[in-house]
Amino acid sequence: MQKILCIGSSFGSDGTHYVHELAASYGIETKVVNLFLPGGTFEQHWTNLQDETPVYLYEENGQFTKQKVSLSAVLAAEDWDDIVSHQASGFTGIQDPACHYAALLFDYLKHHCPQAHLWLQQTWAYEVGCEREAFAKYDYNQFLMYQELTVIYQALAEEFHVGVIPVGTVIQKLRQTAPFDVAKGGRSLNRDGMHLDFVYGRYAAGATWAKALLDLDLSDHRFEPTAQSEAELTTLIDETVMTT
Repeated sequence: MQKILCIGSSFGSDGTHYVHELAASYGIETKVVNLFLPGGTFEQHWTNLQDETPVYLYEENGQFTKQKVSLSAVLAAEDWDDIVSHQASGFTGIQDPACHYAALLFDYLKHHCPQAHLWLQQTWAYEVGCEREAFAKYDYNQFLMYQELTVIYQALAEEFHVGVIPVGTVIQKLRQTAPFDVAKGGRSLNRDGMHLDFVYGRYAAGATWAKALLDLDLSDHRFEPTAQSEAELTTLIDETVMTT
């Protein structure tokens, strides 16, 4: 069984939601945990690592529990195969690539979880027309935000020698296709301008995680996220993930 931990936020919930089910459809057993901290930053993750305060809501295999846990306890509970982190998009892309708190976090993980492969989830730009205050830092420009996020996550990955799960790039590439081109009447991959749509947005993120962490070949398309999802659209997502 492959054990995957995300030290994350609501964007971690979006990224991990379908990974367990998607892997199971290919006969791969996983345990996928997201530690949910609303708007979590690298600084907060590092600070939380220094104490035993249970501030993270525990989410396993795409389902929330009522359990609150500390980061240190969860890290010690399993021999994690993969550990992924990210931070709130509103704080990313506007700071030094050699982020001090990210460095502290990843140094700790390398020392205390030497068996784990370490990753960053590249978060995505907000939807065109989103009015979130954090979007103002990018002049309410989706492509500018995408560029900033891409540069910062790649710089962090190179600085700390960790992998990147390119969810932001997959989402941006899908937005250039007719079904998901909002400017031309396509459907949005977001549900509120910021978080991913429960079906196609989350599926795109989950498929990206599955390819990166599990080396899944999605070309034969074995999984549909819901009974109502359209195979034509999920196949398009699979093709986009496989060519990213």
